[in-house]
Amino acid sequence: FSRLDLIEGIGEAIKKDFEKENITTTSSLAELPYENLKSILESNNRSIALCHFPETWAIQAKYLQHKDWFNLLKLQ
Repeated sequence: FSRLDLIEGIGEAIKKDFEKENITTTSSLAELPYENLKSILESNNRSIALCHFPETWAIQAKYLQHKDWFNLLKLQ
């Protein structure tokens, strides 16, 4: 599943930042440690404080992988 834009807080700009790091699918995001995600955001001058709960992005990606729409929407 490759719809990273279904994750709350990931828009086109952050999606492009991830693409530079070869993170293009929910499975690659689901396996990304939070510290790495934080580093990617910071290196692209994205403030963690302005993002919509990036600490949940890997969890949301896992829900998307399993098409668990109920828990995805509940978490969002």
